This record gives sequence, structure tokens and C-alpha cells, in this order.
Amino acid sequence: MAKPFLILAFLILTMNVHAQVSCDSAKRTKEFLITTTSLTSGNYGLQYKVKVFRKAFLRLGLAYVYNDYHSDKPQVVTSYPTKNNSSGFSITSGLEKRKVIAEFFEFSYGLNLIMSGGWNKLRTENPNIAEPLRVNKSYFISPGIGIDLGAIMKIHQNFYLGAEIMPQFLYSYQDNSGNSNGGLITHTFRAALNSQNATLALIYRFK
Repeated sequence: MAKPFLILAFLILTMNVHAQVSCDSAKRTKEFLITTTSLTSGNYGLQYKVKVFRKAFLRLGLAYVYNDYHSDKPQVVTSYPTKNNSSGFSITSGLEKRKVIAEFFEFSYGLNLIMSGGWNKLRTENPNIAEPLRVNKSYFISPGIGIDLGAIMKIHQNFYLGAEIMPQFLYSYQDNSGNSNGGLITHTFRAALNSQNATLALIYRFK
């Protein structure tokens, strides 16, 4: 249920930003994007962009949101049934500049703020341990910045294809203190550049 509500909240937020950018916002170029890091994984995100300067766009993005539930009932007596529930999100916001190479081709570059987070709950139905110790909980929060480099190509009237790579510099706070085995709190700084930082996009441009 979390996914529809977060998508609805994102759409409401983008509409508010669109309404507040300026009094002549109806004349500004806007873009709505459907993004993916893999055409086969089903991992899709949403972005909204509005032109705020002559060659710059303000961007808001929902990179991903998920809510997974898994229940396992093993057939062997030495193992116990488990229930695992996890959820997470990643949102981005930033400023992107454009350089027009030809009427149908543009380069883009910019800086983004990133905020990701997640939560996990694992319950093991082991009758040999006390009830509170059957549940392990953890969560993480990870803010950071990303540098995006991309290209945009016109394919038909208001429709474009985009490709982008975004090196990221992230701080991560993870709390495993809800672990029945006595979990830890960890702090991590990292630079990330992998396939999850490369995206493809279908873009609809309008005014």
C-alpha cells in the first residue's frame, strides 16, 4: 500500500512546485519522465522538471519506492517459519543545465541532492526463544549529493529519449539495535558509480 501513496504524494508535490515557480509558469517548458535502471527488472522511477532559467531546469525525482513482504515455511523440522517485511525509497532534487548541440540533441549536467532510506523487519517463529527475541528490526537513512551527466534525443514531436549517469557521494546511518543478537549502529561514507547510477528515460516535454 505504501507505493501508491508515495507516488500520489510525489505528484502533489510536483504540482505545487509547478504552481509556485513563477506567475508566468504556464509559459515555461516542463518535462515528465519515466526512468529505469534496467528494462528487465521492473525498477521504474518518476521525474518532473520545469525550466527556471534560460538553460536550466529544476528537477524533482522519485528514483524508487518499494514495499516487499516474504513468508517462508520450510519443510525441515530444524528450521522455523519466517516473515520478512521491508520498504524503502530514494528521492532526488537539483538543478540541471542544458547545452543544445542540434535541434534534436542536447547534453545535460547538474547537481542533485539525494535522500534514501529503508526499513526491515524479520520475524522467526521459533518457540524455543522468548517472544521479543523472535523479531529483528533495522533501518537506514542515506543523504548525499550526485553529479549528473546525460544526453537527450528527440524521437517524435514532444517525446524524447534520455540517458544519464550520476556518480554519487553518500553518507549512510544504519541502526541494527533492534536485532535480537545485539545489533550495532554504523556510519558509512562512500562514493558510488555502478549500473544502478545509470538510467534511461522516456521524456514528455510540454508547456
